[in-house]
Amino acid sequence: MAQARPPSPCPALAPEEACKAECATRGHCCNAHLHQGSNQHLSCLQACMAKRERPLL
Repeated sequence: MAQARPPSPCPALAPEEACKAECATRGHCCNAHLHQGSNQHLSCLQACMAKRERPLL
């Protein structure tokens, strides 16, 4: 009897696309533009991208 193979992992999304998807699942709207915010607050997309980016050495 052959063993079932585990499903292959989904291809990795680009960081911005992954952040957009994460923000959408959390119910945040208005995350289409990375460099445009509103109300002088970071959008979910901007905050997500900031935590994913690594500082340059």
